[in-house]
Amino acid sequence: SAFNPGGDNFLPRVIKQDTFEKNHIARSRQQSSRPRFVVAYQSGVIQLMKNEMDTQPIVIRERNTMIKQCRWSPDGSILAVGAVVGGQSGPTNVLFLMSPWGEKYQALTLPSNNFNCFTWKGDGLMIGCGIDNNLYLATLKPRYKWAYCNQSIVYCYEQADAPEDVAVFYETKMREKHEKHILNIVNVEAFQDLCVLASHTSEIGGPYLLQLCNSIGTPVAQQSITIEPKYISINDGTVVAANNDSFVVWNYIAKAPTNPDVSKSESKQEQENNVW
Repeated sequence: SAFNPGGDNFLPRVIKQDTFEKNHIARSRQQSSRPRFVVAYQSGVIQLMKNEMDTQPIVIRERNTMIKQCRWSPDGSILAVGAVVGGQSGPTNVLFLMSPWGEKYQALTLPSNNFNCFTWKGDGLMIGCGIDNNLYLATLKPRYKWAYCNQSIVYCYEQADAPEDVAVFYETKMREKHEKHILNIVNVEAFQDLCVLASHTSEIGGPYLLQLCNSIGTPVAQQSITIEPKYISINDGTVVAANNDSFVVWNYIAKAPTNPDVSKSESKQEQENNVW
């Protein structure tokens, strides 16, 4: 018989609501632009919204899929969706992991038995799935933002009670630490003694900023771009930033810094010649 994700009922059924009635709630900074409210239908439709009054929701339609359950991670950064997906060999249990904007990170295939439920561990680094009388544990590895830059480890973390992220430049031999506070760091990459910090800004020239720093965090060049730098690569004269369908090439010139702030004396023509 054909797989019917909607069941026998004509109208779509909403999955049971999930609230924060738990003994643990992760402390993290909540971004106003990040969807935090989800409505999932058994028929495979997922609606992501910033709040219950959002008039421009993100709608995801999974074909041939029956949703069993969905739960936010404790910090709200990952949405886990347990579902049964129909296929040529029969229904398969799948656990989807996606971003608050609906971008799929991974799809975990589970044993094809009775998928009862699943839940998050308090730190958000593990998911427990109940299938029949068995408990299956899946360990999650977050996408940590870090790089190695001329004997310095550069790593970034988010502050729970402050609007800025922190980029730490830790010199491994002298054991010295330098910190930079930047709004919304999205990526980091390094080459030899230079490091690129990509952040989301509200500048007119572009919503994203590539900031080139030395091994102690002092800026030596910067460039505004219009695409989200999900992927970054750098060599001795070029930075390539890309998203899923486009890329930007920046031929940089690392100038000796005269003060902690990046000099903005470059003309518009110079910046345009460095980007394709």
